[in-house]
Amino acid sequence: MSEFCRDLPLSVICAMLGLPERDHDRFKNWLGGLKDTANIGAVIRAIPGVISVVRYLRRVSRPGGGALPDGLIAALRDAETDGQKLSEDELISMIFLLFGVGQETTTHLIAGGLFALLSHKDQLRQLRGNPGLMPTCVEECLRYVSPVQMTKPRFATRDVVWQGRQFRRGDMLAGFLAAAKLRSRPV
Repeated sequence: MSEFCRDLPLSVICAMLGLPERDHDRFKNWLGGLKDTANIGAVIRAIPGVISVVRYLRRVSRPGGGALPDGLIAALRDAETDGQKLSEDELISMIFLLFGVGQETTTHLIAGGLFALLSHKDQLRQLRGNPGLMPTCVEECLRYVSPVQMTKPRFATRDVVWQGRQFRRGDMLAGFLAAAKLRSRPV
């Protein structure tokens, strides 16, 4: 898990952000404590690393601070909409969001996909015999071992009947992706 499933997504995200390669290992060490977010003790122990990451990101995201000019940090820092740019805090939050949703989900997708392939030798043999099936394999892993099982909660804005069920304004709803029906024809 730590040598491949966790390291690969972190390496890719660091590269996408435009973090200098010499800093990747240090950055990954700081974030290493966040691998058990369900354990409050582990989260508390990870706080010094998170503080180091925030300090580092604040420095590197400033113009001339060290982020590579063709990375996502520079693009987000320089992006402007209607004369508005992201504040430093907004930029740091966006980067943390990328790590939160990109790193954990990808780590678990890789681990679950490898486990599924190792558990289904016929599928593994088929993939090894035809590497051109890899894009389909990735899509199937996203479906079969999806690390994301539900959507963010939504709230009904008005009373409504949907799928034969009554929902009142303010009711919370969440879609469970694994329970979704596949349609036999395109929508």
